[in-house]
Amino acid sequence: MRSDLTDLSHLRRLLAQAPGPDTAALEGATARNGQLTKPPGALGRLEELAIWYAGWRGDPRPRIAAPQVIVFAGNHGVAAQGVSAFPPEVTEQMVLNFRAGGAAINQLAEAAGAKMDVHALDLDQPTADFTQTPAMSEAACLAALRGLMADPARTGTYHFAGAPDVSWAGFARAIFEQAGVDCAVEDIPTEAYPTPAARPKNSRLDCRSFEAAFGLARPDWRAGLREILAELGEMR
Repeated sequence: MRSDLTDLSHLRRLLAQAPGPDTAALEGATARNGQLTKPPGALGRLEELAIWYAGWRGDPRPRIAAPQVIVFAGNHGVAAQGVSAFPPEVTEQMVLNFRAGGAAINQLAEAAGAKMDVHALDLDQPTADFTQTPAMSEAACLAALRGLMADPARTGTYHFAGAPDVSWAGFARAIFEQAGVDCAVEDIPTEAYPTPAARPKNSRLDCRSFEAAFGLARPDWRAGLREILAELGEMR
């Protein structure tokens, strides 16, 4: 990972410059697959995966000598919409079950002779709800990447939102006030939500861990709101 990342476009350019699969290995694996005693496509997706693997290993007949299964566990902000079969609190229980060897993936790994590792990624700090806003902003993503390069121990997901902290109701009031619209906004406490999924207290994201880990100042959301409303006014 480069330490001089400036933006996500920079990262995309670096990825575009990365080497591709070995063409000769792909062709060799494809040719051998056509010679095997079986109907074409009889193994379904497994055939495509084997050829793909050969291309990236640079070997038309690769062997997997030390298989490994890695599970990355995290919580997603969209769970606040009640779309998950289980609330985010269950994720921690699942991680414990993985580590104890009691999940289906453990049995599959054992059957394949694969080593299995589980990494829990800041389960108490879910990403943002991507139905309302990007799961992570570009600034938060870059800060996380730089943090990993500077200190690999700082893995996980961090909340990132404009300052100062504000609830959804407070944000709605600010929109109406700045737009000059007389509209009452009723506060609904977290406890009054009908769904059991966990959510930040009164929808306020706690960004203290982000500030402590990366030392970056959060932009003032009120200034951004003024700019957006001004642009919308010009579009009328």
